[in-house]
This record gives sequence, structure tokens and C-alpha cells, in this order.
Amino acid sequence: MKLNDIKLKPKTCKQCGDKFIPQRPLQMVCGAPCAIAYGNKLKARKAADTAKQERQALRERKEKLKGRKEWEKDAARWFNKWVRLRDAHLPCISCGRTELTYLEAWDCGHFRTVGSAKHMQFIEDNAHKQCSTDNRGSEKYIQKRERIAKAYEENLRLRIGDERVDAVKNDNTTRHYTIEDFKAIKSKYKTLCQLLEKESQS
Repeated sequence: MKLNDIKLKPKTCKQCGDKFIPQRPLQMVCGAPCAIAYGNKLKARKAADTAKQERQALRERKEKLKGRKEWEKDAARWFNKWVRLRDAHLPCISCGRTELTYLEAWDCGHFRTVGSAKHMQFIEDNAHKQCSTDNRGSEKYIQKRERIAKAYEENLRLRIGDERVDAVKNDNTTRHYTIEDFKAIKSKYKTLCQLLEKESQS
């Protein structure tokens, strides 16, 4: 029996989706037009996969060149984003507002600031959603800074309780973060951000 005499079962064209009787066992499309279109689709897919692999390789090369400061920024970016997502349903920790003006944004505001207590940067009880006006606009003005700090503490005590606030205030543990520590922090809070974003969409 010749190969041409074998009756092949109908297939679904990979390009147009129509049913057809193949002339060859490995035939994937119904005719020449679909063969050309399908071939172009495969080429485009291969090119996209190649580009994706090249971008991944470039990211990996860049990560290998990152220094400690860059890893710290990455870790802080994901931690700060997680704080904003965690507190999305809560008001500003210092002024109590729930709405922002046109020029404002929501920040991750630290109770004990990163400038004065670097070792508290990634302590969750020390970081809460805060309007940018309070978080960024008080450094130059002592009275404003003191007023905002006082309001922050009062609201924080109502939110998490005296015991946890006092623990934050008295935490003077020395923390020396390595690059590996920053990588772990980034990975943890990036995953938590993705989970919170998925929950908010469901």
C-alpha cells in the first residue's frame, strides 16, 4: 500500500480553525494561504521568544553589576509599595485624610525616619501610608515636623496599640544588611505586593 492510499483523519487547521482532510500525515494547515500565514506566525513567535530571552539575559547581566546601594533601592521600592498596598483602605497616618489633592501622592512614611533611624527602614510597624505633604513637606520646618510626628504617634497608638509603638520607639537593634539581605527583602515584598494586587482585583 502506498502512502498516498492511506486515508488520514480530518484535522483542524492550525491557522484558520477549519476542518480539512490532510494530504500528508504531518500536515498542519488546510492549504497554501494558511501555510504562509502560519509560517509567518511561527517566525513572529520565535522572534518574540528570542527578544524575551535577550531581555532576560540583559536583566541578569545588569543585576550582576548592581552594587549594594542599588539593591537597597530595589528592596526599599518594593517594601514601600507593599506598605501603601497594605494600608490602601486606611487614611493618612498623620493627618487622617483619605483623599489627596492634585499635586499629592501616597507615600510610605516612617515613624522613626530613615534619616534618623536607618536600622528601622524595613520594620513593618514603623512604616505606614502617609500623604506626601506630611511625609515630604516637614523636613525644613521644625514646628511642622514636630506637629506631624506627634499626630503620627497618636494615630499609630490607636492603630497598633501602645505596646507595639513603644517597641518601635525602643528598638535600637543594630542591623547591617548585606546584598543578599536586600535581595531577600525585595523578593518577599514583591511577592506580597503581587498577592495584594491580585486580591484587590478579585
